[in-house]
Amino acid sequence: MSELGTTKRTFLTAEKFAQLPIIGTLDPNTIRFSQESISPYFQDPELGSVEDLTTQLLQGARDPFSIEPIRIVEKDSMIFTLDNRRLKAFQDAGVEIPYVRLNRIPGGEKFKFTTKNDGISIMIRY
Repeated sequence: MSELGTTKRTFLTAEKFAQLPIIGTLDPNTIRFSQESISPYFQDPELGSVEDLTTQLLQGARDPFSIEPIRIVEKDSMIFTLDNRRLKAFQDAGVEIPYVRLNRIPGGEKFKFTTKNDGISIMIRY
């Protein structure tokens, strides 16, 4: 059911997160973004842009398992990724995403939590 043209998403719960294997695949729409915005380009030049990766995934030109899994963590009883560009590409392509479940947020990654909408969506900076 949708309201005002938007579909209600179901996010991964903290309880289900705790039961996940350390590695696996998930529906990318069940994971929240940790950042408010992202660059359109990956740091790894082989991946190109978020749009490039989305297209490759849609066309089957890129094996999802050839891409480093996203790291998922729990914060405030919500499940977030630390790898926002990869999550965005997989969401846009509608392809299951490989993940690694972390037990805590690495100290050097806490700065990424800039979302102002609980990670429901993310903006691409152009």
